Amino acid sequence: MANITASVSLRFAAGGNDYSVDFRLPSSKPTDEAPLVFNVASGDPQQGEGKLENFATVAVGGKDETTGETHFYAHIAPPNAVMPEAIKDVVKEVGVTVACGEYQDGSFVKALPDHHDEPVTPDQPVKDGEAK
Repeated sequence: MANITASVSLRFAAGGNDYSVDFRLPSSKPTDEAPLVFNVASGDPQQGEGKLENFATVAVGGKDETTGETHFYAHIAPPNAVMPEAIKDVVKEVGVTVACGEYQDGSFVKALPDHHDEPVTPDQPVKDGEAK
């Protein structure tokens, strides 16, 4: 069977703002290098094409080789234009990020090994501040 990729882009205007929705489906199961990605961006159409600001990103990557957990990333930071009028004077900016794995520039980054859980053997020097 051939590898098929899919990409869906939608741009629309609502309430004086432009919105862009992008969905990218990889050709095989998601990996850290080619994750499934969903983005939503908004902005003022008077500021031009390149001025849209991402306010929702969801990405699903591959499995962690050590833990078997699936890498995922979700970031929501709604622009002021979509916040209810009652809270705009109080809340100037809000953002929430939940992640398993480190997501940067469209892919998951391989983390350096965490050596904190490894036992110290008698032939290894103990670093300052670590218990023997």
